Amino acid sequence: MSYIASAGALLPAAVVIFGIFAALRLKFFMLLHPFRCVGVFLRSLSGGERRSALRALALSLAGTLGVGNITGVAVALFCGGAGAVFWLWVSVFFSMMIKFAEVTLSADLKNGSVRGSLGYIIKLRGGKTFCVLFSALMILSCFTVGGAIQSGAVCMSVYDAFGIPAGVTALLFTAVSVGIAAGGGKRITDAVSFIVPFASAVYVFMCAVVIAGNIPELPSVLRRIFDSAFSAPSFFGGALGVLTSASLRQGFSKGMLSNEAGMGTSPMAHSESEERDPCAVGMFGAFEVFFDTAVLCTLTAFALMLSGAELSSDGTELVLRAFSASLGGAASPLLALCIFSFALATVICWSHYGFRSIEYICSVCRFPAVRAKRCFLFLLAAALISGAYVRQDILFCVTDVLSLGMTLINMCGVIKNADRLEYLSAESGLIRKCGYVISFRRRKRRDA
Repeated sequence: MSYIASAGALLPAAVVIFGIFAALRLKFFMLLHPFRCVGVFLRSLSGGERRSALRALALSLAGTLGVGNITGVAVALFCGGAGAVFWLWVSVFFSMMIKFAEVTLSADLKNGSVRGSLGYIIKLRGGKTFCVLFSALMILSCFTVGGAIQSGAVCMSVYDAFGIPAGVTALLFTAVSVGIAAGGGKRITDAVSFIVPFASAVYVFMCAVVIAGNIPELPSVLRRIFDSAFSAPSFFGGALGVLTSASLRQGFSKGMLSNEAGMGTSPMAHSESEERDPCAVGMFGAFEVFFDTAVLCTLTAFALMLSGAELSSDGTELVLRAFSASLGGAASPLLALCIFSFALATVICWSHYGFRSIEYICSVCRFPAVRAKRCFLFLLAAALISGAYVRQDILFCVTDVLSLGMTLINMCGVIKNADRLEYLSAESGLIRKCGYVISFRRRKRRDA
């Protein structure tokens, strides 16, 4: 178990290194040219394909918005104090660059059953083998981060709020999740298009009530964040909370990146978009990181710090105390509702990722995909039910290793296609046409 845990600890280092690489190759355009980014994003919203792009964004957000957005930030505050929030904000930039890179390439290189991150992974030498391995890791992750961990979080929150036994909650949650997932792509996207805005609105309302009730203390909170940002404890807490899990899927899903930048999951969702400009789709991916980390996690941090609740390592207990100070007895059921909604969206989104992975593996092995999907749903149901009973630390360690494997394969695919990424960014006007872009463009014309 200690070996597995140490292997999973390599994930944050891999993500940080790749974030720096992506920022350098893309010339820090999100930091230096924010108006160009907004222009590309707004241009995609005004196009005829905006509906499909927004639905793809909702699907991707369903996979990234998890219970860590609620309880995980508390762990960073406990480990590193107020300064850890600053490092959460720093992580946003690099995570946005990573997500833009992978989503842009997935939108440009999708082809038939080779969609999402598989579109650029297959460009590697021996790419078909890497695609099968990546798909297998994705399917296994559906049973952990997209299954048992979410179910366990729901069971704990519902028991605290209503006293309902974990087994009963697990059965109900499994029935709802599998019922929606079995409906396939349209039912999944329809469900998350409703669940994600609803759950986000409820949680933002809860945070707003806490913040509004303590608004005079906001300047002092901001001062605490910046005063302690570069102290040793806060830097450690920021590194633990941001780099080990970007905005923290800690607590119920430790070790996973909250916004899943670099893992190759979001490209699976954004490849459903019919938007023709790959960079516009990439900006939707960057926005996903911004909303997940810069908005929801910051709201959580402010609500916790302004409430005056005593920090503890139990993120669920801390969040409940913080909200109870302003919402009273309504805090517990509202928090349970948010966790249930976020977890449900995560499960059905990951089931979509699992279906896509199964379709690819079956196309390679020439096995009926319908039969494989039925088997997948059965195993997913078993994983959801087991979430009420399996030790969470075991699930977290296994999830770390699976995430590390997916991240390394995905990053190799993006690095392999870095020239293409830079060329697409130049064509959209996000960066200047120089260096690798010119050489790539000449090769393309000569090949034509």
